[in-house]
Amino acid sequence: MIHYYNNNLGGIELNVVYGIQRILLGHPLYQDPASGSYAVMQYTPLWYYFIAGIAKLTGVTGLNVQGIFVLCRIAALLFNLLTISVCALIIRGMKFSWLHSFVFSLPVLMVLTSHYYTRGDSMHLFMFMAAIAAYIQHNKKGAVQYIILAALFSAGCIMVKQSGVLCTGIICCCLLFIHRKYLLTVLYVACTTVFSYLILRLCIPGSSPHLFYLNAWLGLKNGIGLSFLYTLFAGRYFLDLVPFYFLGGLMSYLAINTIKDTTYRILATGITLSWLFAVVTGLKTGSSNNYFTEFLVMVLLAFPCTLQNGQEQKISIRLSGNSLRVSTFAFIAFFILITSKTTGFFSAVYIEKSFKNNIQEYADEQQLYHYFQDTLKIKKGEKIFFTERRFLDNLFIEYAIMPTKDVVNLVYTADTATYNYSGFTTGMNTGMIKYIVTSEKRDDINVCSDSLPFIHFDKNKFKLVTRVSGYSIYAYSHSG
Repeated sequence: MIHYYNNNLGGIELNVVYGIQRILLGHPLYQDPASGSYAVMQYTPLWYYFIAGIAKLTGVTGLNVQGIFVLCRIAALLFNLLTISVCALIIRGMKFSWLHSFVFSLPVLMVLTSHYYTRGDSMHLFMFMAAIAAYIQHNKKGAVQYIILAALFSAGCIMVKQSGVLCTGIICCCLLFIHRKYLLTVLYVACTTVFSYLILRLCIPGSSPHLFYLNAWLGLKNGIGLSFLYTLFAGRYFLDLVPFYFLGGLMSYLAINTIKDTTYRILATGITLSWLFAVVTGLKTGSSNNYFTEFLVMVLLAFPCTLQNGQEQKISIRLSGNSLRVSTFAFIAFFILITSKTTGFFSAVYIEKSFKNNIQEYADEQQLYHYFQDTLKIKKGEKIFFTERRFLDNLFIEYAIMPTKDVVNLVYTADTATYNYSGFTTGMNTGMIKYIVTSEKRDDINVCSDSLPFIHFDKNKFKLVTRVSGYSIYAYSHSG
């Protein structure tokens, strides 16, 4: 799927690609979301700048949208494979052979959601596991440099995605409550803070801290959805996780009462905190099962040790009056999850065909772009509002206005006062927007009004110019 012409395998990838394009075109990543292009860049900057750096080295330009998608997917795959290697290293540290370590690490690939195919989540997970691995090495060897290395990876994790603070929380809990190393806790937190600041300033040296706050903090204010508490146990994409919830709880219990291996206890702490973190942050509107990835990975890492040490530990099943070994339950939970994930993936690819290769769509939109350039002679500074996402906002990045509509919808629905869109509402019918492009299948310039209720274009002021490649082009008219 690396070369697929698909703008969203998972997690609204086109928004991330848009940010990378900004950097390649020489624009600041973070701008005021309530002016200019009205775009919101939700995440911390490391992934954006990492891919932009690779793009510059390989000659991929900011207008080569598909080229950026391909680079993102290649990098994501490499980071996912690196994560497997780190996981194998951790399991190896629990006295398993390299062969068994890699065998037990490979299922990690199957629990990764489509968010890990293009976005920075892949780099985030690698940094997360690398930080945990570095801390485990410190615990075994006592060398302070491993704490500093863990802090560096933790800072990188946070600078890829804000949820990286979970990694810091796990290591701090282990330092404070398991190993009671208070001075090292201070050193770790201080180093993580310094490294995070240095990475941030390296990526965005001239950017205002306020602009960073407007995007990477306020851009995540999606509101609270308590229905998630029901969904995480009964939702379609969560049912296969439920046995793992209980398995994670059993592992935490074993770490306290039976299995004294220090690495296992660190993983058990991570299992508990990552599950709680996923539940709490999952209350944010727009959350999905990818929030449990760190939890699943930690459970999979503790899985071989649980199998080895859980032979005599039993769980009472009151309904039948029988007992079930921990190791047996662990294997059942593992089988349900991996079978479900494998079946779901192949179903999505070969039956439902969710991962489509939209080559023709991309070609049509390139043709539309050339029509604007060659026939309409669009000028620098003129703005186009697209009622459909697809590749359009990315191909027309120099002209598109309000490209991250999904983010705007979530933030605006949660709190209309988060961003002040008065400039947009004042200018949308007075010439700020030169063109509106709609799909011929949904040929209505106000089709976005349901999701973005502050948008209402005056149909008397936008006249149909032509139809090109399945799209209708409307132009602003002063005489309307």
